[in-house]
Amino acid sequence: QVKWEVGQEIVLTTTALHDSRNWHQNEVLTIDFIVDGPVPGVGSAVHVTTPVAYAHIANTGYQGEVGLLSRNIKVQGAADDSNPIDPDTGSCTGNWHQGTNFLPCPNTYTTGFGGHIMVHSGGKGYVEGVELYRMGQTNILGRYPFHFHVLQNDCSDCYFKGNSIHQSYYRCISIHGTHNTTVSENVAYDVSGYCYYLEDGIE
Repeated sequence: QVKWEVGQEIVLTTTALHDSRNWHQNEVLTIDFIVDGPVPGVGSAVHVTTPVAYAHIANTGYQGEVGLLSRNIKVQGAADDSNPIDPDTGSCTGNWHQGTNFLPCPNTYTTGFGGHIMVHSGGKGYVEGVELYRMGQTNILGRYPFHFHVLQNDCSDCYFKGNSIHQSYYRCISIHGTHNTTVSENVAYDVSGYCYYLEDGIE
């Protein structure tokens, strides 16, 4: 059974073959009510406030994923100046792929400037149940939504778990020069760049 609440936001992921920023079938929906144990073998049925716009496959071999975006604590970039000012026009085309010749336009979505959190210089990070929204700064080194920065073996009890990151302009979580910390059970959606990032590759 889920422990979600009415009014919280969820993401229902696409099950279509084609998935890109300007052409996708991911849907952000709001919980209307929840029924626990609606039929044998099903923990909870989550009902949403609006009909879904697309078909999402769910069978014994393949299912779309559902993730909870809302958290009680929310850290977010400013609403008035975080979003990129160079969005894709949607007018670029290229090679045909899965029934479309859409191609992302070059040199777009490069100006996102959200918030960021960095644990460094002997600091400690214990983060759980937090929503990070409009975070990260596009292509600026070290400016990720959440960043464990060169803590060596001094943060082995630290963790980042049970959180959500969405509308991120540069990655999700970076672990840089930090060893044995825990990153677990997070939800990430609508992210530019690699989401879970081992910065030196030896962490």
